[in-house]
Amino acid sequence: MEIVFEYHNAGSSKFLSSLAKKKIKRLIKNYPFVAKSYVLFKEELSLKEKGRGYICGIRLSNPGPLLYASSHNNDLLTAFNEAIESLKTQLKKRKALL
Repeated sequence: MEIVFEYHNAGSSKFLSSLAKKKIKRLIKNYPFVAKSYVLFKEELSLKEKGRGYICGIRLSNPGPLLYASSHNNDLLTAFNEAIESLKTQLKKRKALL
């Protein structure tokens, strides 16, 4: 299982990367059909005024269509947690179809 991180205008953080790896690996343990994941952390200056300055997007490669979840929030960690929750819902639905 490979996890690829991308940072756009957001400084890379060892804490955030290790937390993301931990949560994604825990998620993948329950859904072994996922082959690869891509995590994007982005700071969007135009959205900062509205309190939604950080974007976290997670894409999972698996059999069939890709799963993708993204979240905008004032805090990067909160955006990541919201994206993970969205992926959990999608993975439950995908597992039911397989």
